[in-house]
Amino acid sequence: NNKINPSVNEFVKLEKMMGLDQFETFKRFGESVIEHKSEILKLLNQLKSEGKKIVAYGMSGRGNTLLNYWKVDTEIIDYGIDASPERYDRYVPGMHIPIKSPENSLVDVDYALLLAWIFKDDIMKKESDFIKNGGKFIIPMPKPHFEP
Repeated sequence: NNKINPSVNEFVKLEKMMGLDQFETFKRFGESVIEHKSEILKLLNQLKSEGKKIVAYGMSGRGNTLLNYWKVDTEIIDYGIDASPERYDRYVPGMHIPIKSPENSLVDVDYALLLAWIFKDDIMKKESDFIKNGGKFIIPMPKPHFEP
């Protein structure tokens, strides 16, 4: 006996326009996720084979999900860096990567995998010394790339 809000029909219409009522849409999405995983692993493994030191920056739940899906652990990532003191001296669930404070954590690091990419601009400003010393951020989304 509840009245359906007119916005429901608008959302259903929008979802159909986006193809969200089609299996093929989700199949393509799944394929793109697998392709992305392959690209990031190829990049990380190449850098590690060259002897580069790689850390992860921003150990959020979003980043942890990616690390676990990619199965990237301490064979690739030396340690994680996070601004939240409650995460210091703990480990990433599943991948057991140790988490450190940002204080001096980018010294002698070649690459920082930026798992907090939505805060990229702020983090890159904050870590300008890392960049001045030749360090690069690996931005995983939407496609893996380096900055600067």
